[in-house]
Amino acid sequence: LLVLSEMVMSSSCSVEPTWVVRLACALGIVLALFERSRSNKGQVIDAAMIDGVAYLSTFVTSRVKLWKTGPRGTNWIDGGAPFYNTYYTADGKCIALGAIEPQFYNAALKGLGFNKEERKELMSIQNDTTTWPGTKARFAELFKTKTRDEWLKEFEKHDACATPVLSSSEMTTFAHNASRKTFVRPGIPAPAPRLLRTPADHSGAIIRTCGQHTVEVLMEAGYSSEQIEHLGRKGAIERHAVAAKSKL
Repeated sequence: LLVLSEMVMSSSCSVEPTWVVRLACALGIVLALFERSRSNKGQVIDAAMIDGVAYLSTFVTSRVKLWKTGPRGTNWIDGGAPFYNTYYTADGKCIALGAIEPQFYNAALKGLGFNKEERKELMSIQNDTTTWPGTKARFAELFKTKTRDEWLKEFEKHDACATPVLSSSEMTTFAHNASRKTFVRPGIPAPAPRLLRTPADHSGAIIRTCGQHTVEVLMEAGYSSEQIEHLGRKGAIERHAVAAKSKL
């Protein structure tokens, strides 16, 4: 959210807030259903974008003095800190580093090859923002000495909060995602969160497309097949046939 808030302040970026109200509305539905199990009464759910953004921004606004004290790109989690950043590797790919806590930062320094004395020195100045540009440049040069996958093998030995930045085509086959079966198939994630007693059936999961249910909805509204066909020929509606239905 801090990164999103910084993007909003940039004239070249914008953030679409509707995803926030969708989450807030979904949570509201769950809460209302839970309350109904006790009161046997329904209620209206008032979900507004500004309310959702304000609520989800609590983490940012409550810590703004600690983690955001300077211009964009000079703070803890907006790209300013060397221990919370993204670095290019020798093959042009990237590693994300999120080693804020001392134990994780020490592990990251070990993974990068710093000896005991060097680690002690770097950890003593971890929160000194005047040293961040130099340390960040130092890290950047080190990360360029190996490929992303070579760094992954190195960081497997250390609990360093170092992770790969994956392309969309890599997400499905990445070992961690594959072991958890995070994706049903390429481009289609499994339902989350998971309910162990009553898991969702995603065997027929598909990507919804624009116009997929147009005919079905219009027929339920009383339109005849001839009227729907006429609207389609005129370009007034969009129709898209899908062979299989989702069981989600």
